[in-house]
Amino acid sequence: MFWHSSAHVLGEASEKRFGCHLTYGPPTDEGFFYDMALPEGNAVVAGDLKPLETIALKAIKEKQKFERLEVSKENLLEMFKYSKYKRYFIETKIPDGEKTTVYRNGPLIDLCIGPHVPHTGRITSFKVMKVCATPIA
Repeated sequence: MFWHSSAHVLGEASEKRFGCHLTYGPPTDEGFFYDMALPEGNAVVAGDLKPLETIALKAIKEKQKFERLEVSKENLLEMFKYSKYKRYFIETKIPDGEKTTVYRNGPLIDLCIGPHVPHTGRITSFKVMKVCATPIA
């Protein structure tokens, strides 16, 4: 739950810093990551790490509650109409007429089945260790 919740904090920081479109942000055995598409094909660079951490630490300090919401496929398609990545997940993974869950913390709302820690204040440390970029054709 710790890594999973930390990934959501990184997602929030990334959206705030870059205005990016989040794709997939899972926990791993060693931490977490978020795939994202930045505007104009830009990439995250090493100089972005500290600013991302600063934004993330602010979200942690705010003790943002992780709120679980159940939403219909139709409403999800409307909610995420700006993101071809989220629409792809919704269209291919959620059967017509069904609902799934999203989680909200602060301004971030993302497709997610959970679980999470109760609030971001439970994340006692946060460090972005590296970046990796792949050009999108």
